[in-house]
Amino acid sequence: MKLGNVDLSVTINGDKMPFIWAHGLIGSMALEDSSGMFDWDGCAGIVKCIRYDARGHGKSSGTLVPEDYNWPSLAQDMLGIADALGIDKFIAGGQSMGCATSLYAALAAPQRITGLVLVNPPTAWESRAGQAAVYDLLAGVVEKDGIDALCDLMRQTPAGPSFLQKAAPAALEARLAGLKKMDAGVLAQVFRGARLCNFPPHEEFKKLTMPALILAWTGDGIHPVATAEELHGLMPGSQLVVAKDVAGVIQWTGLIKEFIQGLCEHTK
Repeated sequence: MKLGNVDLSVTINGDKMPFIWAHGLIGSMALEDSSGMFDWDGCAGIVKCIRYDARGHGKSSGTLVPEDYNWPSLAQDMLGIADALGIDKFIAGGQSMGCATSLYAALAAPQRITGLVLVNPPTAWESRAGQAAVYDLLAGVVEKDGIDALCDLMRQTPAGPSFLQKAAPAALEARLAGLKKMDAGVLAQVFRGARLCNFPPHEEFKKLTMPALILAWTGDGIHPVATAEELHGLMPGSQLVVAKDVAGVIQWTGLIKEFIQGLCEHTK
């Protein structure tokens, strides 16, 4: 799908209420599918499941402008996909970067978002500066030494909860294989764009009164439970579920299905 200065890879499965989902930083639809964390085929039996590779990721093209990868810009891509498909209102959802994308889409056009599925909210507000410095470092590694050096660094300091690393040891190599397919120049700017990101003031989120399901896990400094808890406290229509082990994460697919099913029934 041509959207402004990029071509986005978009898939559509199912019908009924539209549900637009966005993946996380340096992820893709293919990586999500290989992880098995989400049952998108099952969700397609409930909603029209619209997924896409974010600009600069997966099969979508990218730019060399860091600002094109900040959360407000990515939110405009999500809204642009809805516009291109003739969709007025939809459920928005995503993981990590995709979670932030969905929140910014809701802040930009709250009247269009019927519900939010927010998985692994990222570092934000006061804690964002430290993570921004990490993204600046990663961009420098890619620019100076290339993607292979970045992969070596990520092997030394794997991200995510330790309980997931132990349960799915092959997941990291799958992510790194996806990284190696990316253009180094684009990848560096993706990280530079991530460095620019943060949430707006807390008060802004009180305006988001639509139903929201917030899913978080423990033991992940990039996706701290504190961000999820703050969002939950600010958004009056939200519910929060925190996974402390693999069994908790396995339940997420069922929780998402139950949530979107409820939204569909409520709007009949």
